[in-house]
Amino acid sequence: MPRAATNCPGSYVKPKLQTGTLAADVKAAMQSSDNVKRLTGANRFEVSANVSKEMNTLGVSSEPS
Repeated sequence: MPRAATNCPGSYVKPKLQTGTLAADVKAAMQSSDNVKRLTGANRFEVSANVSKEMNTLGVSSEPS
C-alpha cells in the first residue's frame, strides 16, 4: 500500500510552531507523561521509520486488520 502524501512538509511547519504556544504545550505534555517517548530523525521520513521500528518492537501493527 503506498504512503499517503502530505501537503505540509516539516520544514514549513517548524518555524510556525516555534512562534506559538503549540511547541511549549507539546513539550509540557511530553514531560508530564510517563508513556510518551520522543523518537529522533533528521526529517519526517527518518522519524516515520523510527516510529515503525518502535511499533514493531512493541508488537503493534500500523496495518489495518
